[in-house]
Amino acid sequence: MALYLYDVVNNFAPIRQRLAMHNATGLVALEHSLHLDPEHAINAWLAGQALLGSIASYYYFFAHGVITFGVLALLWWKRPALYRRSARCS
Repeated sequence: MALYLYDVVNNFAPIRQRLAMHNATGLVALEHSLHLDPEHAINAWLAGQALLGSIASYYYFFAHGVITFGVLALLWWKRPALYRRSARCS
């Protein structure tokens, strides 16, 4: 339930798609200039590993939520001024 609510709240955040696309385009251009394509090779290999792919997918999903809420809780507890500033930015 908490992760569902997180997704709902996250969808209300202002979308900064132009900046994200600009950053992604720059990163892809850098990877191409260095002849790197690690994501494609890793994803292609992981697609053939059903169990490992499922574990990695769940790990990413839950770790993202746990780390996000953990950092916010730590800021709220240890550095309330930073927590208030980060809450205004989001």
